[in-house]
Amino acid sequence: MNNSNLTAPSRFKIFAYLAGWITSILLSIVDFWVVQQAVVTVVVWVGTLRSAEERLRDLSAGRMYGWTVETVSMISLLVLLCGVVGFVVWVEYYYRRGASAGLLGKRVLRVCIIQGIIALVSGFVAESL
Repeated sequence: MNNSNLTAPSRFKIFAYLAGWITSILLSIVDFWVVQQAVVTVVVWVGTLRSAEERLRDLSAGRMYGWTVETVSMISLLVLLCGVVGFVVWVEYYYRRGASAGLLGKRVLRVCIIQGIIALVSGFVAESL
C-alpha cells in the first residue's frame, strides 16, 4: 500500500492511533515511576509506625529494616514493569479495536484519564505519608 492510496481520513486515523499510543506509553512511564515511589513511601511509613522500643530491640539484635525497603522496592520494580508491558500490549489491542469501530478518540481519552487518575492518586499517597 503506497501513500497515494491513503485518503485524508485514513491518514488522520493512523496519526491519531500513533499519537494515542505514544501518549499512553509516556503516561505509563510516568505512572510507573509515581506508583513505585508510592509503594516505597508506604513501606517506609509502615516501618516508622513501629515503636521506638521495637526499633531499638531490632537494632541491638543486628536486624535492620532497610533491607525490607530495598527488597520491596526491587520486587515492586519487577511487578510494575511487567504490568507496564502488559498494559502497553493491551492498549495497542484496545486502540486497534477502537480504530476499526470508529471509537479511537473516546478510547484514547478514556485511557489517558484513567492513567491521570492513577498518577494523581499515587502522587497524593507518596506526598502525604
